[in-house]
Amino acid sequence: LRVLIQINFKGNFEINLDKNSKVMAKGRMNLFARSIDATYNLQILELAKLEHLINWPLKGPLNTSGIVNGNLSRLFIKGVSDVASGKTGYQIMLIDFEPKGVKVTIKGAHIEEILHLLNQPLYASGLLDVTADVSNISLKRIGMDGLVKTKIYQGKANGDVVNKEFGIMLPQQMAFKCDVHTRLKKKLAISKVNFFSDIANLSSQRSVVDLQGATVET
Repeated sequence: LRVLIQINFKGNFEINLDKNSKVMAKGRMNLFARSIDATYNLQILELAKLEHLINWPLKGPLNTSGIVNGNLSRLFIKGVSDVASGKTGYQIMLIDFEPKGVKVTIKGAHIEEILHLLNQPLYASGLLDVTADVSNISLKRIGMDGLVKTKIYQGKANGDVVNKEFGIMLPQQMAFKCDVHTRLKKKLAISKVNFFSDIANLSSQRSVVDLQGATVET
């Protein structure tokens, strides 16, 4: 004799992180199967007020929405965001709550807003595009496979800030652009870099970063 009991909850849920931030979700949860199939909408007006929760000094707003479905052993998240006034899409596969696969596309994100978000000085302004497809992620051994393409355009370095922070002598406004193709192979990140600016052009056909040892070879 086999008895199958399911307890499902279906409806709308809202969690207030503080008076300026909330998570709204709509969908179905099964307690016994520990599964979820829902849409979500995260609205944060000021990340700095959540530093005690995220343990990182971020600043500015964050809005993202999407879908989440699966169970505790295999969870899939797909969403979009307008972070840094750009268009961002992402897909994340979690296995036992650890990320194993990530796909990200960012189009037209403002570099100055990213620096503000990360609580960094305004080193530069410009636009950022990123396409990333990463799999076989291992947080314990620090390794992954995949490809990341990064493009910076309409860039302008803020000479006053850069000179003060790093003790160098850049022009007050230096125009630049940059293309980086990075192939991820287990613990290695192998990049091809092309950087163009008003004062110098730099290129590297092969720069290798050891993600485990934090070493760089060019």
